[in-house]
Formats: sequence, structure tokens, C-alpha cells
Amino acid sequence: MRLPFTQQEFLDVFGAYNSTAWPVVIALWVVTFAFGVRFVRGQARSVTLSALAAVHWTWSGLMYHAVFFTDINPAAWLFAGLFLLEGQYVDDLLMSLDLSDAQLATTS
Repeated sequence: MRLPFTQQEFLDVFGAYNSTAWPVVIALWVVTFAFGVRFVRGQARSVTLSALAAVHWTWSGLMYHAVFFTDINPAAWLFAGLFLLEGQYVDDLLMSLDLSDAQLATTS
């Protein structure tokens, strides 16, 4: 299978993404790590980590696939859409649970 981009173009996309988005990416991972530690210690709910996962999916769909990867691969629009759908799906799933704080306190 022939890819619509060269290895160098692919690496250049990573370079452009990393040099542009690094502050937000680091912030996302620091927040996710902090909540992961809190979750392991029993101080955070799984719903919080799921919400962060939705943010990661959405960020990747918008910023990496739609903004950067589409420069070298037209199929990246499909990837962007799928990532956005996944982020929306996780968000919708969390909203459909409609758990009150009291319910969450007794189940976590």
C-alpha cells in the first residue's frame, strides 16, 4: 500500500504539531496524570477520568488530525471526524448517566 505522504512529511507534521501545541499537550497530560493518581488513591471518580478521555479524543481530532495531518493526508478528515465522534460519544455517555453527587459518593 502506498501512503499519500513520505516518511519525512509525516515526521514534519509531528514536528509542527509538537512545536505549536506543546503547552496544551503537556497541560492535558499533567492534569490527566494528577487525576489518575487521585483515582488510584480513591480521591477521584472514574467519571472524571472518562471526561478527560473525551477531552483527549476531541483535542486529537481537532488539533492533530484536522489542523495538522490533513496537510499531508486527505483521509485525516475521516480520522478527525471519528475522533470527534468518539469524544462526543464518551461525553454523551457520561451525561446520560445523570448521576447526582450523592449517587456518585455511594458508588465510588
